[in-house]
Amino acid sequence: MISTSSFLKQCLILSFFWIAFYSCVPAFDKSSENVDIDLSNPEVQYLIDVQDKQLLDSLLFFMNDENSTKAYLSTRAFASFQENDALDSLISQLNHPNLKIRSMAAYSLGQLDNSDAQDALTAAFRNKDTLDINNSFNANILEAIGKIGTPKMLNALATITTYRKSDEQLLLGQARGIYRFAYRGETSPSATKRMVDFISDSGFPSEVRLLAAHYLARAKDIDLEPFQFQLVKHFTSDPDPFIRMAIAKALGKTQNNEIHSYLINQLDLEKDYRVLINIIKALESYPYIQSVDRILKIIGDKNPHVAQSAVSFLIRNGNSSDATFYKTLVNDSLSHKVNALLYEAVLKNLPHYYVNTRSKIKTEILEKVKDLDPYDGASYIRALGDEPNAYIELNKLIEDDNEAIVHTTAMEALYGILKSKHFIPTHKSRHLFKRKEIADIILNITKKGDLGLLAIIGDMIIDEQTKLADIISETSYLIEARNKLELPREKETYDKLQKAISILKGEEFQEKGLAYNHPIEWSVLEGITDTSQFVFKTSRGNISFSPFVKEAPGSVANFLNLSLSNFYDNKNFHRVVPNFVIQGGCPRGDGYGSLDYSIRAEFSPVYYNDEGYVGMASAGPHTEGTQFFITHSPTPHLDGRYTIFGKVNDGMDIVHQIQPGDKILDVIISK
Repeated sequence: MISTSSFLKQCLILSFFWIAFYSCVPAFDKSSENVDIDLSNPEVQYLIDVQDKQLLDSLLFFMNDENSTKAYLSTRAFASFQENDALDSLISQLNHPNLKIRSMAAYSLGQLDNSDAQDALTAAFRNKDTLDINNSFNANILEAIGKIGTPKMLNALATITTYRKSDEQLLLGQARGIYRFAYRGETSPSATKRMVDFISDSGFPSEVRLLAAHYLARAKDIDLEPFQFQLVKHFTSDPDPFIRMAIAKALGKTQNNEIHSYLINQLDLEKDYRVLINIIKALESYPYIQSVDRILKIIGDKNPHVAQSAVSFLIRNGNSSDATFYKTLVNDSLSHKVNALLYEAVLKNLPHYYVNTRSKIKTEILEKVKDLDPYDGASYIRALGDEPNAYIELNKLIEDDNEAIVHTTAMEALYGILKSKHFIPTHKSRHLFKRKEIADIILNITKKGDLGLLAIIGDMIIDEQTKLADIISETSYLIEARNKLELPREKETYDKLQKAISILKGEEFQEKGLAYNHPIEWSVLEGITDTSQFVFKTSRGNISFSPFVKEAPGSVANFLNLSLSNFYDNKNFHRVVPNFVIQGGCPRGDGYGSLDYSIRAEFSPVYYNDEGYVGMASAGPHTEGTQFFITHSPTPHLDGRYTIFGKVNDGMDIVHQIQPGDKILDVIISK
């Protein structure tokens, strides 16, 4: 293990990266052997299988192989198989003569989340640079430092201003590093200023500016007051909607009335629905009364994502005085999802003592659910999470022979009731009795053995807001339900129940790992390249994407096997988050389903830097299976955490139209 030098020395090393950048003494000869990931090569397949099996000793052995492809693949494996025992071997790869291998070593070290690699990374940058050839290597070092560096390293990283605008890789590494620090909760005034500088000059590379905008949107506790009007300029004029949408969200942090006016005005001018959604979110930072009139005008917007976001504003920010008015907005010209959200806004904001009105709304909702398809019905059921007297009816929906999406949504609504601000005022002196009554209902539901319901029950007990852990003393029901679960199929539910049991028993939670259980079927990848086309035929139109087969062969092979067996036919898109993702592939149709296996996560330096990336949904590393998502816009917070296995090249207009309940009719594979 390397020794740790002083923070001062570390900061000096980073502050003077530019000196190394201009020193043209080459440290390595370029390797004469290229990295060639030929997936038809049995040796390549073997190395990827070794990664899939997470065979540490074998991977460490192959890292020293003279064959560059073998050394590269074994080094890349630790970006996914994040094993700290590989630390020293990865550090040694920073000196490898092959640029791709040492670049991958830097990336994998960042993925390990181990600050012990910090000195070696900074030293590798300082000592191993030439004018151009190592820029990708240095970029990966800067990103890795953002993932694992100590807080004092942030200021050194942020104050590098010597990179030229043509040094795209170095600038991108710097931006990623600063963003990664912020993702870990580490920010500084110098970091914020550097990111504002990136945004303010269109001469910087577009992806650098994009990351800077996302930093400003997501970083917590940063002071944007000195830059607010500088940002407004780009918010209103930048040609890139992805930058505008991130700046819009950032501007919400200013809480300046003049900025509020700019946001309101832009609602009339903006054409991209994703930017509109983020403006609506930004307006939530201002007093409700300043924005509500303008928000009400877009509840009928023709774009369903915008309309739903407008009503969500009322749910999160509305007031009791307007609650009955929200009810008057419900009408047949709006979609069921918008009307359902309006009911939710009413129940969330309506005072608890409007007993008759609340009861009437509950009855209306339950009547609507009877006549609607399960996904539209679920939208209305969700609203009952703010009606404390609906727990009996929700329990009946769970007991009845309904679709999985109805059951789990009713359970989520029951969860909402226990956290509702209306619960205690509604039940007054009987609130403890009512909470105990609901706890008994929950324990009785465990007998159904439904993994979706059990997963939510686990969450309910874990959540301190529900106070269930103070009420439930009997764990036998939960233990019995847990013991009937099958691994790896039901790992997410298993872990949630086990954590709940541990809390109730006062024990430390121990997560149950998954053993290797699903080998990659290499034969199915024959003829598949990054130019192949996979086409979702959906109820709204076709979505075509190209696979990232070299970066994620196991995920692509899994998707192919499922598609060729018609698994995805007639499956629903069960989850849609406006300006984020659409998600599908659940055999139950509610997000809690899987098959009797799991596959490994596959990470490498590919990034969610655009719309249309196809990623694997998961409940944690190496729990992936059948569910996937497609992004509406750039999502850099997912980088290195969710496998990317493809990108949409045709049909993004359909992706933006998809709503919960829409179907995948077929998947067509074209080699």
